[in-house]
Amino acid sequence: VRDHFPMSEITVLARPWVVPLIEHHPSVDRIIAIGRGTGPFAGIREFRRALGIVRRSEFDLAVLFQNAFKAALLTWAGGIDIRIGYNVDGRGFLLTHPVRPDDRVKRLHQVEYYIFLLRAMGWEGETGTPVLHVGEKDVESVHSLLSREGIGPGDEVIGLSPGAIYGPAK
Repeated sequence: VRDHFPMSEITVLARPWVVPLIEHHPSVDRIIAIGRGTGPFAGIREFRRALGIVRRSEFDLAVLFQNAFKAALLTWAGGIDIRIGYNVDGRGFLLTHPVRPDDRVKRLHQVEYYIFLLRAMGWEGETGTPVLHVGEKDVESVHSLLSREGIGPGDEVIGLSPGAIYGPAK
């Protein structure tokens, strides 16, 4: 998206637990954390709060990598003129540019799945190895933790994410 819109401000709406994964990404100018809330009607209150943020921000374009109906509803109700996303889960009518993924696309790695959406719009998109951009404070913290566990700079470390819920996102 940054390659196609180099001078635009790119804002990411994300769950609070995702923010640390993208806060240092060089293509992201601003992050808006959208939580779930707690208590009765928390989801409705949080949706209304997010809707207010979207409306006040006056975004020109939304690229919905997430397939959730609620994400499409938020951008439609928020008045975003151009709404690009996959036409899945009955949300196609909320999108100005719905893209229907075929069975082949649905089997792709998540990175390729996202790139296909951009290519469907005629935009170029480089496919590469996913990279996490981390801050210096985080790097120091990890080095300290590994060092306390006897793991040095040349040692091999393997990470697993047993808490991931959605299959291809793992």
